[in-house]
Amino acid sequence: MELNPNSAGARLLASAAITGLAGCGIFMNAHFGWHLGTTTETKVVFTALSVCFDIAKIVCLPLVFWHLSKGARLNAFAAGMIWLTAVVYGMTSAFGFAAAERSTIQAEQQIRNERIAEAKAKVARLEANIEKAKLAKNSKGGFIFENSGSCLNPTKEDSKKFCSEYFAALNDLDRARDAVKAAGEVREADPQIATFARLTGLGRDTIGNAMAIGIAIVLELVTSLSGMAFAKTRAPTSEEARAKARATREAKKKKAEKMAKERRKAARRRAQARQGGLVAIQGGKR
Repeated sequence: MELNPNSAGARLLASAAITGLAGCGIFMNAHFGWHLGTTTETKVVFTALSVCFDIAKIVCLPLVFWHLSKGARLNAFAAGMIWLTAVVYGMTSAFGFAAAERSTIQAEQQIRNERIAEAKAKVARLEANIEKAKLAKNSKGGFIFENSGSCLNPTKEDSKKFCSEYFAALNDLDRARDAVKAAGEVREADPQIATFARLTGLGRDTIGNAMAIGIAIVLELVTSLSGMAFAKTRAPTSEEARAKARATREAKKKKAEKMAKERRKAARRRAQARQGGLVAIQGGKR
């Protein structure tokens, strides 16, 4: 199946993708701006600031080229500076968002790993306590666990008490093991960073910062250039084409006339030089 880039479907698909990417970038920066504030008012201000900067970087880049096409260089410079400022602000916001999200994910996984470790430690403690309890002796020096037939047939009071506590401990052990199964296995706080760290030999903090910066750069490139993708290009009309061709012909004509004029001047100078030389020769003969 061949996708024609000039087809309406292809343009619609590209427009939807670019709009979605730009929207995600605006949402990410707005989300980060909201969490910069400490009160509702400051949250609203930072969010609005982030959204306005994102809109500015989308709109200002096409404006730069539009002003340049009109010869308004000062306006183009102003639009370019606004675009550059918006890109820098957006990049810092995107970097902050990516870093904050990765930090949150790592912290949540670390807490989960600690809970799993605690659950496994509890299982180990209960198993050790049960094995230790099997060594308990009665007043006559016999092992209660063995004398009660592994607590299958306790008859004496001390055996009944021991076995009651023993089965309660087994129930606790079963619940602890179920908790370990439900919690799952210990995992890397950030598997992606861990994999890159193993492959490159770099520290995890270095990898994490590099990935956050990479996300910010890619996001800002896509968002800031999205306005150019939607900038309309207009084909010249027939009248404009004729005017351009006429201007080109006139420019060529003027250039040819200028060259011809220069050649005539050069020819006159050569003729004058030859005439002056003949006069000098004739004067010498006299």
